[in-house]
Amino acid sequence: MRMYGSHRKRRGSALPLVAVCTIVLFGFVALAIDLGMMAVARTQAQNVADSAAMAGARTLNGDVANNNNYDNATPAAKQAASLNKVLANYVQSGQVAVQLGSYSYDEAQEKFVAMIPKLQGENWTLCKATVNLSNSTFFGKLFGFSSFNTTAVATAVHRPRDVAIVLDFSGSMRFGSLPGIPYWGSRYVSGYVPSSGTNNPESVFPRFGHYSSVSTAGLQRTSEVSMWGYVFGLCNFTESSSYNNNNPPLVEDFYQHPFGGTPVKAFTSAGDGDGTGWVSGDKFYKKSSSSYSSWTNYGTYTPGSGYATNVRD
Repeated sequence: MRMYGSHRKRRGSALPLVAVCTIVLFGFVALAIDLGMMAVARTQAQNVADSAAMAGARTLNGDVANNNNYDNATPAAKQAASLNKVLANYVQSGQVAVQLGSYSYDEAQEKFVAMIPKLQGENWTLCKATVNLSNSTFFGKLFGFSSFNTTAVATAVHRPRDVAIVLDFSGSMRFGSLPGIPYWGSRYVSGYVPSSGTNNPESVFPRFGHYSSVSTAGLQRTSEVSMWGYVFGLCNFTESSSYNNNNPPLVEDFYQHPFGGTPVKAFTSAGDGDGTGWVSGDKFYKKSSSSYSSWTNYGTYTPGSGYATNVRD
């Protein structure tokens, strides 16, 4: 026995599903395209603000008699902005707001800050440009979003400086940083001994081996030298003493502390050592005045009067 059933045809039943999916699809398209256009507009608007701020700051020329060319700064900034486009549309003068001020040092914060209006008694040195735009959306109109706003801000400063270039063809400006003199040819100049040789006032220097003869080693100088019409000041890399007019050594001009913190020098001396035991610091040890059998404490010995010139000493 066979049974036949009847099937009802449901024509157009997929149409509602397609309609709903189409709306969702257009929503994603709107999100992708319009968000991309917003990002492009934001980047282009920032370029406009940067151009306007730079043009305005460069117009402020530091001419006090002419109020730093203040009257031309704002028109120059807006003109620079109007030469740029955002989403294929030229920027209008009314879409750019320009503020002028000064870039001044704040002692409380210990840094330069933007001052709008300018700090009293200072020149006009700062230009701030703000760009406000309204652009149309594409697919967003389907959902009631017909436009979006874009804002960009940029600040530029102008701090003119007087720069002097000194060409010292004699080379004398570097004499104070020469560890050896003269600055040309041999360090030993006949007729100028001991005027030539070392230029280092450091009191601690090698005294071992061939350096043990301090009188002829020529490793220290205690006064400035005049040679061939030049005056050679003592080198002050590491030594600060009356030898170099109490000028602080260059090594103490460097610091390592954070900005605004307690000053901490970058380099600290490890000490010269006392020269009475094994090699300690920079000082070399002297001849032993006692025999090996009398040494105690694994290396402590009684120093003699002269510096050791070899291992046996």
